[in-house]
Amino acid sequence: MPAKLFLFLVALLTLFGDSTYAEPVYEVTAGPADHIKIDGHLEVAWFSGGVVEGFVQREPHYPDPVSQTTRVYLLSDNDALYFGFLCNDTAPDSIRGKIQRRDNDDRSDFVDIYLDSFHDRRSGYWYTVTAAGVQAEGTIANEKEFTADWDAVWQSAVARSDSGWSCEIRIPFQSIRHGGARADGWGIGFARYIERRAERTFWPPVDPQKDFYLSQVGTLYGLKNIASPAHIEVLPHAVGRWDAEANDGEWHSENEYENLGFYLKAVPSAAMTLDFAYEPDFAQVDVDAQEINLSDYPIFLSEKRPFFLENKQLFEELPYYLFYTRRITDPDYAGRLNLQKGRVRASII
Repeated sequence: MPAKLFLFLVALLTLFGDSTYAEPVYEVTAGPADHIKIDGHLEVAWFSGGVVEGFVQREPHYPDPVSQTTRVYLLSDNDALYFGFLCNDTAPDSIRGKIQRRDNDDRSDFVDIYLDSFHDRRSGYWYTVTAAGVQAEGTIANEKEFTADWDAVWQSAVARSDSGWSCEIRIPFQSIRHGGARADGWGIGFARYIERRAERTFWPPVDPQKDFYLSQVGTLYGLKNIASPAHIEVLPHAVGRWDAEANDGEWHSENEYENLGFYLKAVPSAAMTLDFAYEPDFAQVDVDAQEINLSDYPIFLSEKRPFFLENKQLFEELPYYLFYTRRITDPDYAGRLNLQKGRVRASII
């Protein structure tokens, strides 16, 4: 073969080879939100936003498309992100939605959102809404460590129809930490679960031979002039006590300044949060499961108190568990500083 012809063929392969075998690009651009009412029914305004479709099964038949058509519409304004799910179903009477406690999607159809607000491909948030309207949310750390300990304030509503069910979700920017309207966008991913079929589908697709990693999600563009995460939260609390002696003694107060306290959370920027507490009430916020311990070692209890939840995985991913926060029970003061710069995180208590 002449040298010039060979070089010509190599040039053609260089120009067109990549486009022939290029991997799919998973991107979506959010449209502007205009007076969206969160009631579960998607009005016409939703359809001007970005749309995600083409969900792929992970179970039971990878990589088949979803058996029931799923679409997600995305909108945003200065204050919040909006997601509208249209979950078509040819058997609407078979849609399963169980009324149950928050953070529980047992035996229900549901949809998921995976949000990487810093686009660092390591940390983020997940949100779930079942066909019965039950909410669940949590954080993602180290790409694949999911926890449901974190709670936030956000809105959702669901509605049933003859063609399936729909869901509207509003996530305020101030309820999460984020890197602003980044030029490289935010990470975004979605999932749907159809309980009666045990069918779990994802966008972008997730190989069942591999774990789900936050680095696999797509990219969300179109966020402009979004609200800063800077804000201050104050939560005061008080405890009252009155005692009376036996034999009909008079009541008398046992209240002192130690019975008053408060929590303060200051978020001056996306890179820093400061928590301070005076006379904090570190009682259990949820009842621990009762266990009988016949060993020489104390029972390990998971942390459930909001003050200690942010970045708690930093103390749990070491070879040895060096810091057990449940041993902190009744301090007079408490303070905590969380810092983040790119993929570097630090937490000081």
